[in-house]
Amino acid sequence: MKSLIRSSAAVAVLAAGLTFAQQAKAFEFSAVGGLNITAASIEEAGVSATAISGKSTVAFGGLAAFGVMPGFDLETGLVYVPRKFGATFPIIGEFETQFSSWMIPLALRFNALPFVSVAAGPYFMMATGNVSTTVLGVTAESAFDAAGISSSEFGLHGSVRVGFPIVPTIRVFADARYLMGLSNRATDAADSTKFNDVQVLGGLSFGL
Repeated sequence: MKSLIRSSAAVAVLAAGLTFAQQAKAFEFSAVGGLNITAASIEEAGVSATAISGKSTVAFGGLAAFGVMPGFDLETGLVYVPRKFGATFPIIGEFETQFSSWMIPLALRFNALPFVSVAAGPYFMMATGNVSTTVLGVTAESAFDAAGISSSEFGLHGSVRVGFPIVPTIRVFADARYLMGLSNRATDAADSTKFNDVQVLGGLSFGL
């Protein structure tokens, strides 16, 4: 009897998940915010940084999702992403760098279960403001070209989201994201600078 009840419950959950996945939403807007932790891979004139420490910053923005077929949404938006990291080189010593960018992600999101969805796709970043560098406690700001960092970046990202409805058209969610930068951000041909980020975001979604 107990096994029959468990089997029935499993079937009910599966049916609910399939029903949810088959429903294509017309439009959904999400306000997001949370932590961004940057990991950098830096090499200057063939010498790699001996130590790199990622620092946490606060990212925020908005995302829009459009139903393209049952269970799948096309997602894009605009997210403000500050990056901050420390690096140590032989002779030069330790320095800390910070700058900000606007990110435009584009992803296909699969609503796998009623409360869980996954997404993947490319992103584009465009830097804003200046680069702030701190060496031996002294901070200086410079333009991206002067700092040897390109102002744009292309990469890939993935997302796992867990959300729960508050009312039929509003959901609260948590979103874990990984960003893998594919562009070499160093402007000097002899150098290499690439960034990866982990984002832990939360927010509200408003659907139609």
